[in-house]
Amino acid sequence: MKRTPLLRKTPLRAKTRLVSRSKLDTRKPLARVSMKRKAAKVRPASRGGDPAYLEFVRTRPCCACAAAPPSHAHHETLGGRGKAQKAHDRRTLPFCFQCHDDFHAVRGRFKGATREQRRVFQDDEIVRLQKIHDGILELGVEQEPTREAI
Repeated sequence: MKRTPLLRKTPLRAKTRLVSRSKLDTRKPLARVSMKRKAAKVRPASRGGDPAYLEFVRTRPCCACAAAPPSHAHHETLGGRGKAQKAHDRRTLPFCFQCHDDFHAVRGRFKGATREQRRVFQDDEIVRLQKIHDGILELGVEQEPTREAI
């Protein structure tokens, strides 16, 4: 379908006068912007929130490339939930920011992995982390469970 360009009968008029110089006041220094991470909203336990466990996950190395903490707490995906329904905080695993992006985009280390393979990877890592966390709570010391080859 061929379209013709829209024709305007009257020219556009400026509603306000154009300013030719900058409105910045050069006498005052610019305000400094804080680069600190914003505090995330804490979900109540009734909605799947567990801030202590999330903090534990963030202090762990990346489960894909073993990059040093702090890590990003990746909530479980591929579980068949609807949109805007985040998994319980106990169903998270630590990813560095690069691996987190790679996991969602299916590239990098996860390139060529099927949806089922990525889901199994998530489940195995979540179970491993929960064992570590529960061992710390029970014994007071961290004991790394044996890890199977991927």
